[in-house]
Amino acid sequence: NIKKESLDVETKDLICSINNFEANIVFDKNRSYREFANGQSPFFFTPVEKGERKRYEKSENKNEFTSTTAAIHIMDSSVEEIEKLFKQDDSGIYEYTCKMIRPYCKGVVDIKIGLVLFQFLHEVGHWNQFMSLDKNVAAYTTWNYEQEKNNYEKMRALKDSVLQRQAREKDNRLSAEERMLFRQYTEEYRNIPKEKEADEFALSYLKETIDKYREVCRNKNSNSTIKRRNLAIGSNC
Repeated sequence: NIKKESLDVETKDLICSINNFEANIVFDKNRSYREFANGQSPFFFTPVEKGERKRYEKSENKNEFTSTTAAIHIMDSSVEEIEKLFKQDDSGIYEYTCKMIRPYCKGVVDIKIGLVLFQFLHEVGHWNQFMSLDKNVAAYTTWNYEQEKNNYEKMRALKDSVLQRQAREKDNRLSAEERMLFRQYTEEYRNIPKEKEADEFALSYLKETIDKYREVCRNKNSNSTIKRRNLAIGSNC
């Protein structure tokens, strides 16, 4: 049963069950929902962080700086909560992503499982990009920087405008024009070469990863059945 498989699944358990990539993964606890309202995804990649980030920022030779602290960050919560956050995002990222992954999920796995797997694979795509640049922080962060900055500024200005309009009119719904602009800016962002390449990587591994998840589920169900039978006959196995 597709729906039954996805109930009460923790994102950490799901990712760990299928992960055979060598990326450094950090499962973040106690992240604020305010972060997501401000545009921070439940999944993100950082090329450098903590003390090493400070050393990079102070470095006089940034073009030669290589990182040892790159990581994929994932919100440590349930799959249900992750899907809810994506649905609440006015940018249309949930609808955009579901449209891409639906052919891989339909009749096979619940869309929320596919969503989490795809987002994880997308960040692995960024990890691989960084590794291909020999962990050079400047090379990664400057790649498509102007396009990313321009898109972020347009999206931020739109969100601010929407919040002001909603407060003024006491109406939390999006207008047709606002919805169209969010969709437009989201599509523009996903077509930035760095993002498009990460999406293509994720899609290229999605079927294989879904199949692996389903195999894990089958084995888990089989083991549960065996345990119940052993209990019934008094086995200590």
